[in-house]
Amino acid sequence: MGILLASSELPELLGVCDRVVVLRRGRAVADLATGGCTAEDVLAAAMGGPAAGRDDR
Repeated sequence: MGILLASSELPELLGVCDRVVVLRRGRAVADLATGGCTAEDVLAAAMGGPAAGRDDR
């Protein structure tokens, strides 16, 4: 079972979710495990930069 949560509040996402999938221009660009990522990692992926903890599946 899964729940889809869309939010622009990074502390909320990192506190509630096990994974964050970053979408840019309609495509998934990063799949991040929240245990090892920061708000900066999510923002970097959203802006087109490298993201630490990135899982390219």
